[in-house]
Amino acid sequence: MAIARTNSWKGFDTFLKAMDEIYRKRKDFEIRIVNSDNVTLGDLGFKYITLTRVPSEEFVKKTKEILCDVDVIIVPSLTIETWGRHVTESMLSGRPVLATKGNGGLVVQVTDGVDGFHVNTYEVKEFANTLYKILLIFQKEIKENGRKSQSKCLAKV
Repeated sequence: MAIARTNSWKGFDTFLKAMDEIYRKRKDFEIRIVNSDNVTLGDLGFKYITLTRVPSEEFVKKTKEILCDVDVIIVPSLTIETWGRHVTESMLSGRPVLATKGNGGLVVQVTDGVDGFHVNTYEVKEFANTLYKILLIFQKEIKENGRKSQSKCLAKV
């Protein structure tokens, strides 16, 4: 299972297109999207996607609960971000983060292949291929990336 988190829906349409590409190859995964925006998936037919809305003021209190059974966090931002609080929260929760390649502070926060992954989210086919490869990674390796992610954040506190 993976989870997508973003503070807005920037990059979300590319993410959905990439997930649709993957679903054609492999149907044994679930995507959970957590957001506080008032946006719905509507009747898009994405049976493998669950949308959970959590008001911003409650999110910090529920972060651990939300992330407890998730393998990897996906942050598909298409606009440059200086820093992602949601990335830090995810890393502190011991989850590896998939961040947009070349995206300012996000790639500084996440070390590609160590505590997360850098992915080109601007090109749907490349995004989908990379996500598919990550889905194939052994669970043990994903958990190790999550431990490294958490240790990296705690070392900076």
